[in-house]
Amino acid sequence: MTPEAALSRHAEPVPDWLAQWMARDRFPRDAFFSSRVVIYPGGGGDGHAFKVFGGSHAAHCFIHPDYGVSRETVLSWLAPESPEKLRGYRALGHVDLTMEDLIPDGWHPPDFLSAEEMRRFAEGEHREHQRLGGVTPYAMFVVFDRESNLDDQHGPTRLAALFLAANAQFTYHALFCQRGSLAPFGMVLQDHGFGGNYDRFGEGGLLHRFAMQAGSFPRFILGEQAWPGYEQLTHEPSIGGMHSNRRHLFTHSADAAPSGSRGK
Repeated sequence: MTPEAALSRHAEPVPDWLAQWMARDRFPRDAFFSSRVVIYPGGGGDGHAFKVFGGSHAAHCFIHPDYGVSRETVLSWLAPESPEKLRGYRALGHVDLTMEDLIPDGWHPPDFLSAEEMRRFAEGEHREHQRLGGVTPYAMFVVFDRESNLDDQHGPTRLAALFLAANAQFTYHALFCQRGSLAPFGMVLQDHGFGGNYDRFGEGGLLHRFAMQAGSFPRFILGEQAWPGYEQLTHEPSIGGMHSNRRHLFTHSADAAPSGSRGK
């Protein structure tokens, strides 16, 4: 079984709020985060999350936090003639966002990190950020319409995404580890090595520590490996990423039975 086949068992219709969104509408924060959300830390322009989770109709909302991708680059991806646009979709519209749009109640930093650790991570991020060109921080919400010549076999009629020039680890903490927040439905887990990842996303890294501290685990992880506490669901991989990574689907052991409030 492939990840796409496994996720097709969890297919759902396009959420009403997304189906009704119009080009001049605002970012519907509460509706977005109440939906099934898939986050791809450091995902850049890799469309594998859209292909696997979106193509199977299991999720319709995506977050790509990557401080190496500029706003101008994302806008170039949205151009109809772009060879790097989301295959089979066109951008219906986009909305530029502020931090307050994303976390209106403010961000409460993790209290288990010492001041020294916070300083070390900030310095590591700054070095990588400068090495990658010092991209100006931004946040952009985009809604995609499926092209009219395609049908449900390609994917849902609509998808939505947040593109952020932001630290992926602290983005996860701010959006999914605050009081009252829901865990993501899915995550693509890829340690990018020399691609600009100053701290690993895998086991024991800061991202994993945030998830453990808050008890906020994705229901599904797509990757070559997962965090402890996850079970591999698939025997056939889905191929994606810059280096044609062989990614399997894993599910959190707490979600082997019907899921509760977290992970939807």
